[in-house]
Amino acid sequence: KLFYKRHQLSLKDNRRAMARLTQAAEAAKIYLSDFPEASIREEYLAERDGVPLHLETKVGRWEFEEMIKDLLARTVESMDKVLQDAELDVTTLSRVLLVGGSTRIPAVWELVAEYTHLEPDTEINPDEAVALGAAVQAAIIAGEPVDSILVDVTPYSLGIEAAAEINGKVIPDIYSVLIRRNSTIPVTKEQVFRTLYPDQDTVQVKVYQGEAPKASANTMLGEFTITGLRPDRPGNYPSVNVCFDFDVNGMLYVRATDRGSGVQEGIIVQATQARLTPQEIAHARQELSELEFFAEAAEALEQELRPEPDEETEALLKRAQDLLESGQLSEQQAGGLRQLLQAIAQAETQDELDDLSEELLDMLFDLE
Repeated sequence: KLFYKRHQLSLKDNRRAMARLTQAAEAAKIYLSDFPEASIREEYLAERDGVPLHLETKVGRWEFEEMIKDLLARTVESMDKVLQDAELDVTTLSRVLLVGGSTRIPAVWELVAEYTHLEPDTEINPDEAVALGAAVQAAIIAGEPVDSILVDVTPYSLGIEAAAEINGKVIPDIYSVLIRRNSTIPVTKEQVFRTLYPDQDTVQVKVYQGEAPKASANTMLGEFTITGLRPDRPGNYPSVNVCFDFDVNGMLYVRATDRGSGVQEGIIVQATQARLTPQEIAHARQELSELEFFAEAAEALEQELRPEPDEETEALLKRAQDLLESGQLSEQQAGGLRQLLQAIAQAETQDELDDLSEELLDMLFDLE
């Protein structure tokens, strides 16, 4: 659809191009399980009058999750049916194991956790779980001895301190988890965070491990500061990509990169290898219920990540910025244009962003 929108040319009858797009989409889906944004670049997909046509775009995780909303709903229906067929209630479950590559999608993990009120186990590679089970069953049938299979997992969740704005009030000390407890090692996760204020040029990154939704209730592993932040496009808040890379030796590599300037800072810390005792797990769960307010704030923080404008909207934003810098506008016209750019930067949904983009197009048509 995006290729057709840009070039007015359908690829439906072009098998080779469709195969390349399918492969690129699969690679982007896998990448979005660990990172907030994926780039898709396919050159020479087709040609018109001897001119090669390319596809280059970026896809955000929120866009992908919007595309699979119906599949997520069907997942809930499947869980309902399985429990009904087994004549079981969700409260009788003691363990949830994720199987299949698509269970790596963060939205699937969150959906299952919310439905079952249990943290899904991730110590077995979901891509290999079915093959592993079949191999174990074959060994049992053949009379072969089967030993336990051990894998390394993270004993604690790993994340950073963040803040969220709820009903006009800034809520600090929220624990934003990047790597969840029981994730198979090695593991890399990345997430985008934006500043609280549009002119903020410095942020302090505090790294924690633990399970409490209140950041300071967890164990601090280290902290560092990144300065010189600037927006990646006009009207946007500065934003930072935070990447966690946890290796088999228990070393956590934390990297923060400013999306506007490319400035990068980071630290290397040693995460605790000891696992939680049953008493510690029970205590952590009690804290979770007592700190429900912080859990809601953390959820609000995840919802705070706003949609990214597409290339057409970015082009409109550049035209608007050039117009403002040209000095051709009256003070009233410039003020109205700046106000609209600010509204676009703070759009919370794709529909709102699309409507504001149309409004910007109309305004530029009148002003230019």
